[in-house]
Amino acid sequence: MVKALVSTGFTSGSPDTAVPAALAQSLGLWPLREGEAVVVSPETGGGTVESYVVPQAVVVQVVTEDRVSKEVIANVLVNPYIEEVLVSDYLAEELHI
Repeated sequence: MVKALVSTGFTSGSPDTAVPAALAQSLGLWPLREGEAVVVSPETGGGTVESYVVPQAVVVQVVTEDRVSKEVIANVLVNPYIEEVLVSDYLAEELHI
């Protein structure tokens, strides 16, 4: 289970979650193997950064004291410059947050 930030200005056209490289490593998604990811250069609050998208790599679900959301398959953006997990606006909508 991992805590994530929502409503951060992370907009996308698909269910995406951005994760630090250390978490991606613990999930077996980092370091990348050839052909597994697409290099992207998203605009962030800190400028343009090179990140890596691993398509449909995780199942995301919201778990609180009183409810559990549906499961959503999400793309993972591995961003070595962040320290917290971020949920895109699209993924938040899919999770009914």
